[in-house]
Amino acid sequence: METINSELINLFIPAMSEITEKGIKYKDMYYSCHWAIRNQWFQSTANTRMLKVYVDTVSEDYLLITLENGCLDIALQIQHQVADSEKLDEYYQQLDKIKKQIKERKRKKK
Repeated sequence: METINSELINLFIPAMSEITEKGIKYKDMYYSCHWAIRNQWFQSTANTRMLKVYVDTVSEDYLLITLENGCLDIALQIQHQVADSEKLDEYYQQLDKIKKQIKERKRKKK
């Protein structure tokens, strides 16, 4: 989390963005940061939540976002990928197999 002085903030354009389940939405792009994840900003709600952001005129890779405590934080652009359900099922099966192996090893050590 960064504190940015007023001279630096003048290099950015203030704008409004929407907080959605997919992330902080600005111009059909999504952004996220540790603060938003930790504070569960992306939980599903019926209410539309708006957020003041500051946009870099040179790069769309990040936004400066306004936090509840008045500080600013950097939110990085994220990409959403469509998951292949077959590959996802295979992944979870492998994960379950590894968990079972770990449990079995722990039982043998006792």
